Amino acid sequence: SWCMLKFNELKGWVRQVGIVFALLAPLMIGLLASRAGILAFGVLAVYFFIRAVWKRGAFSTRMWFLSVVMFGASLAFPATVHRVESAMDRGEDVGATEKKSSSQVRLVTWKNALTLMRNYPQGVGTGDVTNELVRLYDEQGELTASEKKLNAHNQYLQTGVELGWLGLLVLLSTMVPLALYAMRKRWELALIFLFLIAFNMLFESFLELQMGIMFYCFFLSFFTWQSLQKDELV
Repeated sequence: SWCMLKFNELKGWVRQVGIVFALLAPLMIGLLASRAGILAFGVLAVYFFIRAVWKRGAFSTRMWFLSVVMFGASLAFPATVHRVESAMDRGEDVGATEKKSSSQVRLVTWKNALTLMRNYPQGVGTGDVTNELVRLYDEQGELTASEKKLNAHNQYLQTGVELGWLGLLVLLSTMVPLALYAMRKRWELALIFLFLIAFNMLFESFLELQMGIMFYCFFLSFFTWQSLQKDELV
């Protein structure tokens, strides 16, 4: 995203490195076969296309086109095709005990996480989330989710189950002030970062892994520090 935003300002070898990253990144996203990654790239591709046309940057437009071509080429791989097809399968006629795709299982985890949030508005505690979810999976005969002891697969729901509605509000409060500041100052890079984080949190319990916490805290701190450097953060 930084490369796409700064293409017209990059010079010499820095521009060449930027071109390589701009072409390899969409290829890697497709090869990873992450549905959230594919959807996020689609949204950003539309945004960068509109931006390039609006600003009439011929070079940026060409790079956008090449990035989309590389991404499209990655979707031709069998593993990626299978993931995309399974994402389209909602499985409305699949029984509780039958084998489900990952998309169908996510619907199960989301439904039960919402049930727990309604039943325990104060949260069940960080150590009891899995046990409570598995209990509901067992009651409903959701064997796939129960055997794998799946979490909520949604960071907003995961936080809501762990810490209650107040905890969910605290999580949102870590992003909303920076988002409002970035929108007011038209800080595109910060907005893209927040969009990618917020979007991926819809499909994964992003902060349940140490790597997710480190990534989120580092870049959130970095963008906050950048805004403080300008002495404009309110």
